[in-house]
Amino acid sequence: TNGTQIVIGGSFSQVTLTNLSGIARLNFNGTVDNSFSPGVGVNGPVYTVAIQPDQKFLIGGQFTSVGTVRRIGYARILTNGWVDTSFLDTSYNQFAGLCNNYYNVDAVDTNDLPIPVNYNSPNYVNAIAYEPNNGNVMIGGSFVQVGGGGKRDAVTIRWNLASVIGAPTLGPQSYSAGI
Repeated sequence: TNGTQIVIGGSFSQVTLTNLSGIARLNFNGTVDNSFSPGVGVNGPVYTVAIQPDQKFLIGGQFTSVGTVRRIGYARILTNGWVDTSFLDTSYNQFAGLCNNYYNVDAVDTNDLPIPVNYNSPNYVNAIAYEPNNGNVMIGGSFVQVGGGGKRDAVTIRWNLASVIGAPTLGPQSYSAGI
């Protein structure tokens, strides 16, 4: 909440007869804030929301896109409802978030990561903590790798917990910013 509004996330397609999929912002009296425009919304459930001091907010869940922008399991939303494309992998959106090499419950790839029980399941974030002292963000959930980085297919191995660090990245990321 920012004092007069609250951001909600979940698995819904409407809020008080307004078509909003997965994310919405409400006014202090519970009405839908129509100045918040997330487009088509989120294509899967949102499990957690965290508001930053600049009123942008982070969402985590089990989704592959927000609006029409590819973001897997994790995204930052601007105050107007749009996806913040300066966050995560700006040049190669296919790796932005908690990417799997593939997702197919019947597939086995012996070249994939060491095999935990759920290595081939959809990745998601169900906890986000904003660190006000340094601006970093901790995410927790079910994932084995986090995308974004200094080259086209850069991913970082992280088992269910990651620190997302650095300032917004304008253009292609370098190793000094991002995940």
